[in-house]
Formats: sequence, structure tokens, C-alpha cells
Amino acid sequence: MKRRWPAKSTLGYTAVIVGCFALGMLAGFTSFANEVDSAMYDWMFRLNPPQAASTQSIVLMIDDPTLKDLGGIRSLRSILAKALSRISTVQPKLVAIDVILTDPGDPSEDERLENALKATPNVILATDFSNDAWEDPIPGLRRWAVAVGTTLADEKSLDGVTRQIPLEEAERRERHWALSLEAFRVARGVTRILETPDDLQLGSTVIPARRKDNRPLRIRYLRDRSPALS
Repeated sequence: MKRRWPAKSTLGYTAVIVGCFALGMLAGFTSFANEVDSAMYDWMFRLNPPQAASTQSIVLMIDDPTLKDLGGIRSLRSILAKALSRISTVQPKLVAIDVILTDPGDPSEDERLENALKATPNVILATDFSNDAWEDPIPGLRRWAVAVGTTLADEKSLDGVTRQIPLEEAERRERHWALSLEAFRVARGVTRILETPDDLQLGSTVIPARRKDNRPLRIRYLRDRSPALS
């Protein structure tokens, strides 16, 4: 009995399907595919924007005119101390400072900022991994912070738009959670973040963020942003 082979047309269709699949897989690793993915994400976000929600934070910015008028980069720690003294009067739940304070500055300015940190409850300071080392705050400032978080942005974004942030960064056998995640944890009064390979849990809140690629989390930008003051 002769063995029946598939028809030539069937073999042709199969070859086309396999070829398209292989081509699609290869194209998915290109920069063009990332651009298409970002464009589709932006389109879907505009099509289904999140509902308006009340914000629970205020952004106090040190913009260029402020920095220039108050003495420039050399006076940055005095500017931070002055800002903290004003912020503390409204008794905030927490204060997250997105400034790297790893180098010792002028002793008098360091002392002034340290006193301001001491008088402000629940301060979270920033760190960053650069030049193969962690840029942690100097010990005199670090001891008054309830947490230290990373400020890593979306480095894989090709157009400079931050659509997601990594919630953790581990280098040199040391790991830090993201500054925003630490702020959320402190605001919710959670002392410990529970983690699995697929998500993070802070109290009753579960965040779907896989351990792969430093637990990336998509950002849902609100219609009404948090108030920003200079």
C-alpha cells in the first residue's frame, strides 16, 4: 500500500504560515516593533483614558528660574532645607525627594538640610546606580529617611516618553525599590512588601509586575495631574 503524502497545496500553505510566523518573531525583536508597540499603546490609551480621580500629592519643583534666583546648584541643599521647612507646616503624610545627595557638600548646608530632614516625618530619599556603584545619600542625611528608592526611568524608550517604570533595581548584591513604590508603601502604612515572581503585594493591593526586567509597571497618566508648584 502506497503512503499518501500531503497535497502540494497543503505543504505550500504550511510553509507560508511557518515563514510568516518566523518573520513575525524576528521582527518583534527590532526597534521598529518597539515603535509600533508604543504607538499602539498610546492610541489605546487615548481611546480609553482613565477616569478622573482626586490626586493625593503635590509636586514642588526646583525649576531653572528658581535654581538661578536662589543661588544655583551650589545652594541646592539650602533650597531643599527651605522647601522642607515650608512643607512641614502642612504636616504631609510623607515627602519624597527626587534629588541625589551622595556627595558631601558645604558643611553648613549639610547641617541645615539634616536638621530639616530630622524635623520632617516620613522622608524618602533617592539613589541611583551609576559608574558601577550606588549613589546613596551621605550617612548624615540617610539616617533621617524612612526609605531610599531608585529614580530609574524608562531607559528602553526610543522616543523619550516614559510609559513604564521598573519597580526594583538590583546591582552589586544590593536592591532598592522604586522611589514611587516606597512612597506608596509608606503612604499605606505598610512595613513590608510581599513578592512573588509575578507580582508585589502591599497590604490589600496587588501589583502585577514580573521579576523579569526589574518588574516593569505601565503608567496610567491621569487626566488631571497632581498640582505642581515652583
